[in-house]
Amino acid sequence: MREHFRQRRYLSDGSAKSCTQLSREALVTSQTMTGIVKNLESKGLVQRRASPDHSRVMLVSLTAAGTERAAASTLARTVETDSAIATVRMD
Repeated sequence: MREHFRQRRYLSDGSAKSCTQLSREALVTSQTMTGIVKNLESKGLVQRRASPDHSRVMLVSLTAAGTERAAASTLARTVETDSAIATVRMD
């Protein structure tokens, strides 16, 4: 699940990226990224489309549901982090 959060985060700026670009950013193999993207696509969180520049390259972008889930994940992590920091400060 953590890998899925990362991939949504890498796409959260609204840009479409190839699996190769995503794999480099996430420091995983292209094969691993392809599996992650297929899983996210089956859940309706990302979509793939052919690149207008290179017909063999598929670009991945978040769907509306993926954008919503990424925002919720980011918010949850922020609350979690803020809570942990507050706990440390109280000690």
